[in-house]
Amino acid sequence: MHVVVGIAVVLGLAHAAIAQPVTRPSRCEVTIVDAPGAHAPEVVREVIEEWVRAEPRCTTTLEVRVVPTDGGLYLLARDGSGRLQERLVPDAQSAGALVASWVADDSIEPPAPPPVAVNVNVDVQIDATPRDDAQVAVRATPIPHRAGWFVSGGPIFAGVAVGGEVAIGGYLEPHLKLAITGMAVSILPAGGDGAFAAGLKLTRVGNASRWRFDYGVQVSIISVRPNEISGWTSGGHVGLGWDLSRHVGLGVQLAAALAKVDGEYVPAGWASLMVERSL
Repeated sequence: MHVVVGIAVVLGLAHAAIAQPVTRPSRCEVTIVDAPGAHAPEVVREVIEEWVRAEPRCTTTLEVRVVPTDGGLYLLARDGSGRLQERLVPDAQSAGALVASWVADDSIEPPAPPPVAVNVNVDVQIDATPRDDAQVAVRATPIPHRAGWFVSGGPIFAGVAVGGEVAIGGYLEPHLKLAITGMAVSILPAGGDGAFAAGLKLTRVGNASRWRFDYGVQVSIISVRPNEISGWTSGGHVGLGWDLSRHVGLGVQLAAALAKVDGEYVPAGWASLMVERSL
């Protein structure tokens, strides 16, 4: 009788295990948590949310912290069971793909087979103490907001001439920007004679998030006073930039160009101190 009852109990448990549906969250829920030193840039947040929305079914929920660093983006995720996952990725698209893989349905295990009565005597000790977030040490440096539109301006110096430059433009990608520029300079000993210029400037922005090296090219059309002579210039520029905050930067720039004015080619050069503000 004991054997029959034991078999009936085992079969009953097997039937209950097969009949009981395994509940998993069908809607993908990922919460991006902001904390001191772990503020996700808006562009990164939007890319992660777009990847998560594309997943048709998920197995868990996630709380994700995104820490911008010099080497990319550090991700720290905690799932609904309290387990932690961490990874350093180079950009926002990699972050979105990784978070989607963590929360997606591709890790679902097949249904377990019916239980079998086996006498196994094994002593297993598992340390299930959850890791504290404070145990993860990351050197985080805020990444500047290199996206969208910006304005810049500052003084320029060209030998005995001084003036100013203003620009408005946008980032084609995080390390490449294009701007429309305008310059005006006056030659001090000549009683205010000088030149005006308007053109385009393409700049490759350095990788560092603090001090960085920038370089690029520019072309302009110019008008020289007092004879109202017109012409054009073409050349390059190099400079050092410093991000004062996520939205404000300061830079020192040296430019050299070849100008064609009144049928003659004339070399030109100038230095500028520019302040940039993202919009």
